[in-house]
Amino acid sequence: MKNHKAAKHGIDVIWFSCDQVGCDYKAKRAGALRSHKQMIHDIDVQWHRCDQDGCDYKAKQASDLKKHKQQVYDIDVQWHRCDQDGCDYKAKQASNLKRHKQQVHDIDARWHRCNQDGCNYKAKQASSVKLHKQLVHDIDVQWFRCDQAGCDYKAKESGSLKKHKQLVHDIDVRWHHCDQDGCDFKAKLASNLKRHKQNVHDIDVRWHRCDQDGCDYKAKQASNLKRHKQQAHVINF
Repeated sequence: MKNHKAAKHGIDVIWFSCDQVGCDYKAKRAGALRSHKQMIHDIDVQWHRCDQDGCDYKAKQASDLKKHKQQVYDIDVQWHRCDQDGCDYKAKQASNLKRHKQQVHDIDARWHRCNQDGCNYKAKQASSVKLHKQLVHDIDVQWFRCDQAGCDYKAKESGSLKKHKQLVHDIDVRWHHCDQDGCDFKAKLASNLKRHKQNVHDIDVRWHRCDQDGCDYKAKQASNLKRHKQQAHVINF
């Protein structure tokens, strides 16, 4: 009862305070303080190490090591399989299976709807509605602004700002190089490299063919086929 009253109601609490310099953490239980010092300050840690060849993974919690071995090495995995007809989906986490059934099969889906007037947007994830409202309705937007001198660029998503800085300011660029003999082409976007290999080296080309009678025209880009049909067949889109 004494422990209950201390933990739940703050009556006659004996605080256990962290003795590390600059740390204000305190707990009502000695065990909680011990866990804090292990997790935050690496004091008296019992490391749990992966025993698989060549793996340096270690964790402070045995449960984290178990999860690592399940995810990476398929050890002691309890597969969670979808029970819907014709679906072969399986997951290592029950939560992933639940999400799959919501997303793919609409089972136990809880719809989150946009509350803005005249908007019919809905999503199965609350985070998707939040992002929708930021992008479409400018609600609760956290602007990501470029920190380069003289640049006024701002974006609603951090990924967009990162891409901007790569493309415009050459910051943190990961170059994608063409692997064909004698070709020095490189691009900042994987999609541009893919397009280059299609256009220049005929690799992984998806041909877009004209569907008009007697016409053998084909193009590597859908936009070129559209232009052809406008100009050669007077078809307007």
